[in-house]
Amino acid sequence: MKAKLVFDTNVYIAAVVTDDAHVAQFIAVHELYDIYCSIHILDELSDKLIHRFGWEASDVARYLESISLTAHMVYPSVKISDILVDEDDHKILECALEAKADLIITADKLLLKIKKYQNIAIAHPSMMKYWFPAGKGV
Repeated sequence: MKAKLVFDTNVYIAAVVTDDAHVAQFIAVHELYDIYCSIHILDELSDKLIHRFGWEASDVARYLESISLTAHMVYPSVKISDILVDEDDHKILECALEAKADLIITADKLLLKIKKYQNIAIAHPSMMKYWFPAGKGV
């Protein structure tokens, strides 16, 4: 059975605005895990790419479409609050709960600090290379 992963917005951003091809390869279809995402994560991603990184709307649309083609979209039915300092980060937990995810991948220090939420592990993207070696289905 494949692991169920949720990537934080910062992972999707790192995949396209840094030179780290290692991060980008994990967003591709992989034989060992399935990626789950929500419209709230895509909305935040769109907003940051346009307003913080100056992307054109058409480029953002293409990137979001590519994510939508590889990720399983979920529609969280539970609203979480008062767990994290940054209320916006609750969308990651909500997506992971709805997906019944095994793992959240994030570079967010506050999310990483809690290490686990309702049996969902939280880890830094740098750990991916140990759990899912490059070349396995990427």
